[in-house]
Amino acid sequence: MWNVSEPKHLQCNEMTSESDMLHRALRWLRADCLADFATHEELVAPGAAMSGASGAEEVLAFKRHWLTEKVNYDVDAILDVDFKNRVVAASFTSLIPGKEGRGTEFMQFDEELRISGVSAIRHRHVSS
Repeated sequence: MWNVSEPKHLQCNEMTSESDMLHRALRWLRADCLADFATHEELVAPGAAMSGASGAEEVLAFKRHWLTEKVNYDVDAILDVDFKNRVVAASFTSLIPGKEGRGTEFMQFDEELRISGVSAIRHRHVSS
């Protein structure tokens, strides 16, 4: 199903290409889908901020609180890999009870290609 483990020959400080950033984004997304907290711990930046949580420990606690299903999301597309700004965008469907629906997630990476921020826009909240 998912085989996006970290290539053994790559270390965090050696990653500099778009494909490396995309690989890390896919691993993060897989971790969200399957509640793989070990991968979250590995990829989160110390000063990460998302969904009101600030700092790696708060982000990890937030993930443990919300990602409770066997499968939490269905990620169906990578929409953009913006290496210059270190952002990857993906579309998803939330399968979490009470949080169901479509959305787009933006993952921000730091200089070492760790996840430093995530923002999600739920499509039902977009208005003109």
